[in-house]
Amino acid sequence: EGPCNGPPGGFMAELAQQYKAKLISLEHRFYGESIPGNDFSQENLKYLTVHQALADVAHFIDSTNAGLANNHTWVTF
Repeated sequence: EGPCNGPPGGFMAELAQQYKAKLISLEHRFYGESIPGNDFSQENLKYLTVHQALADVAHFIDSTNAGLANNHTWVTF
């Protein structure tokens, strides 16, 4: 894990092109420049959990789905 340095490449990019899929990279809120409050205080670290990371992804999917047709599939890794 680490900061996002751009969209995925290699095999994932080849598959996306083959299946006309959109690739999206999400940066975890505690990597790169996404640190809440810009510090590692105990108040901010309460969000450094698997549950919160999954909730962040779910929120992103729900927000993105609002602008898409209903016939799409999400694959996460």
